[in-house]
Amino acid sequence: MGEAIGQHLKWLLPSGSTRRPSAAFSGSLCCAKNQTRRQTRGRKYLAALVVATVATASIYTSNAAEVGGNVRGGGVAFRVDGENSAIGFVNGRATLNEDISENVEFEAHLFGTVQYFSDTADALIPAREGHGQYRALDLLWDNGVGKRHQALIYVDRLTAAFSAGDLDVTVGRQAITFGKAYFWNPLDIFRPFGADQINRDYKAGVDAVRADLEINTFSGVTLAAVFGREVDILGEPFNGEKDIGVDTYGSALIARYAGYVNGWDFSIQGGKVYGGLQAGGAMVGEIGPVQVRAEATYFDAIERPDGVPVTPRDLSRQLFTDHWQAVAGAGYRWPNTLQVDGEYFYNGAGSADNQIVGLLRRAIGAARQTNTHLFGARASYELTPIVVGSLVSIHGFSDDSGLVQGQIAWSLSDETDLLFTGSAGYGRRPVASALTFPRSLTRLPQSEFGAGRGALSVELRSYF
Repeated sequence: MGEAIGQHLKWLLPSGSTRRPSAAFSGSLCCAKNQTRRQTRGRKYLAALVVATVATASIYTSNAAEVGGNVRGGGVAFRVDGENSAIGFVNGRATLNEDISENVEFEAHLFGTVQYFSDTADALIPAREGHGQYRALDLLWDNGVGKRHQALIYVDRLTAAFSAGDLDVTVGRQAITFGKAYFWNPLDIFRPFGADQINRDYKAGVDAVRADLEINTFSGVTLAAVFGREVDILGEPFNGEKDIGVDTYGSALIARYAGYVNGWDFSIQGGKVYGGLQAGGAMVGEIGPVQVRAEATYFDAIERPDGVPVTPRDLSRQLFTDHWQAVAGAGYRWPNTLQVDGEYFYNGAGSADNQIVGLLRRAIGAARQTNTHLFGARASYELTPIVVGSLVSIHGFSDDSGLVQGQIAWSLSDETDLLFTGSAGYGRRPVASALTFPRSLTRLPQSEFGAGRGALSVELRSYF
């Protein structure tokens, strides 16, 4: 399969793309968007619809809207294979929450970013938040793209929530979170956080209709229909550049039950997900003072072609395989604020023996990691009432590579934080290849985290 991927990799790249995929922070394939996307008539209609919805909600509500958001700015300096790189960014998020009536609530999030980068860093900037899996609407606008910068705006949340007794229904782009673990959540299939992601204050939304029915105080049922389309490793739809699109392969229909028994929270869920069928469960509780959590799923790939791939879609679908995933972990918090957590992850979709396949699987969402067996540990401690330090370590046993991250978060005020972060990867380093494109494959990875870089970053975050 490795030779087939090498032969057909170019088909996974959209025509006209001026950006290149490259090894990301943790060794994953971090891909930029097609920067020549046109401002089509359909997208303008969608923009008008968003504005009209917000305006209508503001006019007809009897309550004042709650407007908020945050602004972030900072920079990252890192080193990859002997090259120094740098990234500067300014991000802004505007939020609107409004109670239209006693039983109807409206929420909208608009996110914008301006990024500047060195020549060696231009291929490392991901812009996939505005598109990709589980999004039927393309609500991303490329407002300015140059050799060393890009400016993007997209709608991250746009929902209307209705309640009637014990039933809550949410329609639109929303954040959906399932699962009980911290580093890896096999049940959390809708744009989950990465295991190496320290800052998790906002989760990206998906286009969905979600219904939650409360059975009693401790249990309930959730049904979620999430709409999307089949995409390539860059998050672009196979059926062309369209503002709206839904297909069966790229959509999901999930049923979930959550309950509480003898001090343990548990959940079971199953249904159609991107590329296949999934079933699993999770539980979390305490054994003495120690919190214990476990989670497991099985994925059954559908419509997976056999033999040598003939089309780019065949190649993409071959990356999805039947597999198990399981997580077991524990955590403890001391009275002095020291919190320690550890988790073991079994990744049945791992492919440490073929790193290129692993990178492609991660890029398209067919696997969480390249390694089959991993362990993650996290420690946090309040150095002072306004300064918190945290340390994260992830180790892959399959290829003996790993990542270490540290962060200092300084609360300058109730609305402003200053964050200092450092990281370093270890493991077998990449070797030169005969390929000249894509840039991420000019040096072939020999381990999941060994291609990682040492990085230092500073970020100022202000909420309003």
